[in-house]
Amino acid sequence: MILLLGGISESIVLARKLLAANQRVIFCTATSTRMDLPSDPRLERRCGAMELKDIVNLVHERGVQMIVDCTHPYAIQVTANAIAAAKQTGVPYLAYSRPGMVDPASRCAEDRFHLARDHAHAARLAFGFGRPVLITTGSRNIAVYANESRQTGIPCFARVLPASESASTCQAAGLAPENIIAARGPFTREQNLLHLREHDIGVMVTKDSGQAGGVDTKLQAARELHCEVVVVTRPQTAGRSAFNGLDELAEAISLLISSSRS
Repeated sequence: MILLLGGISESIVLARKLLAANQRVIFCTATSTRMDLPSDPRLERRCGAMELKDIVNLVHERGVQMIVDCTHPYAIQVTANAIAAAKQTGVPYLAYSRPGMVDPASRCAEDRFHLARDHAHAARLAFGFGRPVLITTGSRNIAVYANESRQTGIPCFARVLPASESASTCQAAGLAPENIIAARGPFTREQNLLHLREHDIGVMVTKDSGQAGGVDTKLQAARELHCEVVVVTRPQTAGRSAFNGLDELAEAISLLISSSRS
């Protein structure tokens, strides 16, 4: 039995690869968002936040042989919990790291992106340009940007998931309903251009969520409109080493499972 911590689109691909290799999989996600998973008796879906004790209990109760981390690059708490659970239970921990797209060494002359170590730093950078700001990092940390907007008097817009809790979080932080763009990505270059133009955005704040997260089309649209981009860099989690390819990860999982049976 493999415990697969998922959520990003690649985790669905990995689940299919594991099933094709005749593995049994518990597929865990923090939310109950619908995912295009196959109907297979060897696949079990579990929804809800996973604390350390939850992962440890699941390993013991279900005879989990391996923990596979295929979560979002910024989901640092669940990754830390998974690593700690693997150490406590003695089962192997393997991880996938979605390739990033923001590389200062290879930026084009037209690129205008700036790296921030966290959301507080990103807010100071973004509102320091004196132009309307679009936040595309979700609603969880929107309060720090809304606060910076109030202090500077610079308009702040947020593009968040079309869910009531996202809108409520933004409004509780002080954003007006007309400053909230409720839509589900990833977005095309044209969609990004539309949102940037519609609100006269001069600065976009994003995470480096890779091509699968739509960062490439964000950068394309920003480049075209000479828009500044503030990138919240990926956090580092102690003890985490990861595969950058799904095929390599699936092969490593199969080899470990085979060796444990021999």
